[in-house]
Amino acid sequence: MSGIKIIIRSWSDFLSTSDVSVPKRADVLSDRIRLNLNHWLGNYLCIVAAFVVLAGYFYPGLFVASVLAALGGAATIFTKDMRLEVGGVAVNELHKYGLTALVSIFSLYWSESFQPLFVTVAIAGILVLVHAAGKDKASLKTRVKTGLDSIKSDVKNELKSH
Repeated sequence: MSGIKIIIRSWSDFLSTSDVSVPKRADVLSDRIRLNLNHWLGNYLCIVAAFVVLAGYFYPGLFVASVLAALGGAATIFTKDMRLEVGGVAVNELHKYGLTALVSIFSLYWSESFQPLFVTVAIAGILVLVHAAGKDKASLKTRVKTGLDSIKSDVKNELKSH
């Protein structure tokens, strides 16, 4: 399974309207969204994070819940290769993500922030999808680079496993 590389690309390229067009066919739309979500992933994550921070200003409980979820996710990612044991039981990734989810759900419930989170993510998601559908940036160069990055990652993972 190939890893995902998150790169924040040039904001001037991201915001440029010179390469925006309406796709004429459903298959073009689907390909464009898939390629753009991969290409602009770092920028899209920044937009969603900015929306959550902005919403956190108006709903402080949402901000606290988001910080707890982010810390849990970061702890899970950074302890991926560490062997952890609690009470004689080996802790795996599923346990870590499960604990992060439980803490996140509890903090959202405690802070009554489910609705603000849903609205915030829905608005940010719509903006991301509109951008991904309209941006005709996925040139041949981008598609080749994305494919090569995927192959390089697969080869690296395959070599690690042997």
